[in-house]
Amino acid sequence: MLSVESLQEAITDLFEGGIGEDGYSSEEVEDMLVEINFPTLLQAVRHEMMPVYSYSYDGTSPHDIKYRGPDLFGQNAVFLCEDVVEASIGSDLVTRSIELWLREDMTIVPVACVSINNEGAYLSEYRVEKECDPWQSEMEIDLEELVKEFASMCDKVLQNEYPFYEL
Repeated sequence: MLSVESLQEAITDLFEGGIGEDGYSSEEVEDMLVEINFPTLLQAVRHEMMPVYSYSYDGTSPHDIKYRGPDLFGQNAVFLCEDVVEASIGSDLVTRSIELWLREDMTIVPVACVSINNEGAYLSEYRVEKECDPWQSEMEIDLEELVKEFASMCDKVLQNEYPFYEL
């Protein structure tokens, strides 16, 4: 459910999961959470929500196909961040990454993604939801960078780049 309270709870839970062995103190997490403008962020989240597909292919030439596989979550989601775990550069750039997505039900889930990008000729992506807590995935979560990303999303709302949604 899209509400300021549910968004704040989801993000607070994610941030508090990083306290302790993952290197963040309670004070650092609290300071970062205070920086987030949750009502404005909710507007940005609502605008950027989109379907996420288990597989997608996008060719860039006029005769190429665009393909979408099954919906990964059964609901829209917004991309938060990613951590590239492996990359290989040849004629294609192939990456394996762990992504964080915020779903419409206000759960934050890690997703494994393999991406093949052929210098703008096509982009092929395969995603699968990881059945674990984001902190238990292979992902290195940088909360300071995530706060910066949230601020960037909020700037688009504050600069009227996004419409205002009645939520």
